Parts: sequence; C-alpha cells; structure tokens
Amino acid sequence: MKSNQTGQFTVRAAGAVLVGLILMGGPAAAQEPNSGEATSEMRSSQDSFDLFRSMRRMASPVTVSGFVRNETAYRIHEPNAFTKILNLMVLDVMYPLNPQVGLLARIRGHYDSVYDLVDIDTISPRKGPLSIIPENLSVEEVEALRMENVRDVEVNQMGLELREFYLDYHRGFVDLRVGKQIVRWGVVEGARVTDEINPLDLGEFILREVEERYIPLWMVKGNLYVGNWTLEGIWIPDLQFHRPAPRDSEWEQFRFLPNLIKPVSPLNNILEHYENSELAVKLSWWIKGWDISLSYFYTWDDFPAAFRAVDIFGFGATPQFDTVAFQPRYTRLKIPGIVVSKSLGKVVLNAEAAYVGGKVLGARVGSLIFQEQPDEAIRLGEIQRDFVKYAVSLDTVLWGTEVSGQILQQFILDYEPRIIQDEMETVLALFIRRELIPNIMTGQALVLYFHNDMEWLVRPRLDYRLTDQMKLSFGADLLFGTISDVGPDGIALPGEFHFAGFFRNNTRVYTELQYSF
Repeated sequence: MKSNQTGQFTVRAAGAVLVGLILMGGPAAAQEPNSGEATSEMRSSQDSFDLFRSMRRMASPVTVSGFVRNETAYRIHEPNAFTKILNLMVLDVMYPLNPQVGLLARIRGHYDSVYDLVDIDTISPRKGPLSIIPENLSVEEVEALRMENVRDVEVNQMGLELREFYLDYHRGFVDLRVGKQIVRWGVVEGARVTDEINPLDLGEFILREVEERYIPLWMVKGNLYVGNWTLEGIWIPDLQFHRPAPRDSEWEQFRFLPNLIKPVSPLNNILEHYENSELAVKLSWWIKGWDISLSYFYTWDDFPAAFRAVDIFGFGATPQFDTVAFQPRYTRLKIPGIVVSKSLGKVVLNAEAAYVGGKVLGARVGSLIFQEQPDEAIRLGEIQRDFVKYAVSLDTVLWGTEVSGQILQQFILDYEPRIIQDEMETVLALFIRRELIPNIMTGQALVLYFHNDMEWLVRPRLDYRLTDQMKLSFGADLLFGTISDVGPDGIALPGEFHFAGFFRNNTRVYTELQYSF
C-alpha cells in the first residue's frame, strides 16, 4: 500500500495508514463471526434496550463490573526485548435512575511497567539517524537533558480516563443516548467502510482489541422504532481525529506537521461553531430475511491534508520558486453508505459499501494551482478525488470450526497516475476459531493479506479459561513484507512506506492474564 503523501506527516507518511484503516480498521481477532440473528448493525440499534433490560434485573440500584488484565509482549527481532508489561483496569458503573432512565460510566486506567525495567532505546529502537547531542549546551539545557531518553521519545506509561459516560432514555419506540460514547456501524467485522463514526487511537498500530482502538466522542444519538424500520440520528459536537502513536515510539508510523489548523469544536461554543458539527443518519429495515440499512455521514476527514504552498517570484514563463510552506488542515467528507446482511442456510452473507466524496490525496508530481495575482503562493502536491470502498464477508461453521472470509477493496474515481495511492487497493482476510476443549480452551487465528504490496499480518491466539472469571491467553503478532517502495537504485522512496510491512521488525509474542468481575 502506497503512502498518501500530501505532506501532512513529517515522518513515515500516512497514505498506507489511510488505506489500511479504510480497508481494515483493525482485525477482528477477538470478534465472533456475525450470525443472522446478531449483526453489528442490530447490536448498534439494540444496545440501549439491552442496558435497560439488564438494569431491571438488578437487585441493587448500582452495579459495578469490569476486569483487570496484564498484557506482556516480547519482540523476537533484534533488539530482542520485552516491549510491553501493561497493567490495565476497566470499571463499568451502571446506575438506573428509574425504569426508563439510566446512567453508565466506564473508567479505564493503565500502567506499563516495562519502562521501569527496559531502557527506552531498546523498547523503541531508532528508525532513523542516530541522535547527536550538540556541544556547548547551556546550564539550563544540561539540567533539562534526560540521559535515559536523549531522543525525547514520548512515553505513555500511565493514565486514567473517563472512557465512556452517558445517560440512556428508553420509552416505547424511542431510545436516546446522550454523552461520551462509541457507536459501531457496519456488519463486516474490522472493516472501516461505514463504521467511521469514532476516530482511532493508533498507539499500538491496529493490534489492540477493537473497542479499545476507538476514541469515544461526546454526542447525542437517538433511535426511532416503527415496525421493522429503525431510524437512527447522531449529532457530534466533539471534534477529535485519528491519534498517532506516541512520538518516536515503537509503533509510530506517521506524525502530523506543526501548525496544524483544526476546526473549532462546537463544544467550545455551540452557538458560534455549530456548523463544525458532524452529523450522521441511518435508516435500517428488515424484509424477507434481509437486514438492510442506508446511511449518510457528514464528517471531517480524520487525516489532515497539507495544502503545500510555494512562494514564487519572477512570475512568467519560467517562475522562480522560493520556499515551500505547509498549511495542514482538516477537510470535510460526505459519506453515503449501504449495508446488507442475510442468512443463506449455513452461511451468513455480510456486505457494505460507501462512497467517500471530497478526499484530498497526495500527488508525486506537484499539481500547481496558480492564484489570481502574480507573486503569490501556489499550491502543489495534493489532488481531490472521490473514492468507493466496499467489503464482503461470508461466515459459516465447518467441522466445528467458525470460519469467516473477507474481501475489502477501495477504488479511486477519475484516477491519475501521479496520485501516490494505487487506483485500487485490496485486502483479503481469513478468521478461524475452534473450541479445543469445551468451555475451557479455544484456538483462533486471523490472517490479513494486503495484496498490492504483498504484505501479511498473522495473529494466532490460544485462550485457556482457568476459572469462570480468569482467562490466560497466548498469542503472536507476525508481520511480513517490505518497509517501503524502493527506487531503481534500491533506496527507499521518501514517503512511500507500507502499512504492515513497515513494522516487520516489530513481530512479537505475547501473553495476557485477565480477571473479570
């Protein structure tokens, strides 16, 4: 997958990331294949109702549930080292105010003790030139210099966050949820086709569990039920965008340029900035065994475009170029989509497609857009095009083994050869799971093949249930491919890094121990 080099990222440019996230927002390694009775579309419209049903069954007015988990990972490529000893706690607090109204809060805290045991240059090896300490440092610079972290790698060792916090209202044919939340759309697990409501946290590439990669947003979501029809509307005044991995960390693949212009969030002042809100609507219905939905999302692109500008002088047949100034900013997208799901005997068909209008893509040869007046700046390096993305999955059970096969594709309309991304990108996925010892041991594997750059992500995993509340897991994240495209001289081309192959040296094995309560 080629990089979308619009200049918005100063390192490990992100077109490959963009395409990878569009086609495969993350593997569904921990997800069960959809059935005809429980697609993710149906879960989205039923989650509020399920909450109220559970609250009515509660003996006490407040319930607390959650889990504690240790995640330990070891990199098998040099420098061999433990790269994660993450201790994680998640608490869910539910409080029913009355039979129709309830409050839910999800709190997440973490502490990664690997930084207490392993030096930062081993955890996050240098990917570029060696850091050089300049001579003749001032006294203040010497005092501020951290010798254990000379490169000033950004470390996310500990944190506590209010992950979700919302009020639910349910009465008859109406659901209303107000607050900080995550909304899942779509039926092809792991595919970011219509499932674009929440941006992603890429702190650990796409290797965390699906729900943990989504960034919750403050929003208002309402559902109206009429017979077999469901109308869902979402208003999002909270503007957040894809969050890159910490600077110079093990999983950093891109970095935003400085001076990034962000639209003002309506949360700061709704009356003045309401036009910056994001809006989504979805109409779902069931007919003759088909679950169908049509959606529309008016949003901001979660990746900024650079809008590079060049100062020129001597305007004429041979203008002279002076300096290049990057003016990164976010742009609007319009995304209509369709989702269908149907049980075909022993096979469940899931499919979804979306048309993305207004995407700014990177160009290898600058496209010069002259301003009205001479001696002004010109723009280059980006081009706006629409594209189509779609995904299809078939889920079944063969000889006691759950099997899900997927194909995901993106196609750029009105394509030009100077666009860095390929005209069509294809990802193939296979997920299998089998219960090896009933109610005790389960094995599973996820295989992703990124066709254009011939790279792989393979994720085998074994879960062993020690007790009803405790589970022990072993697994691996195996990455294969080349780091980037290369030119005729065999040297990597700037900005054309691949999606999975870029992390080929980060292949790791891991173990998890989780206690749920």
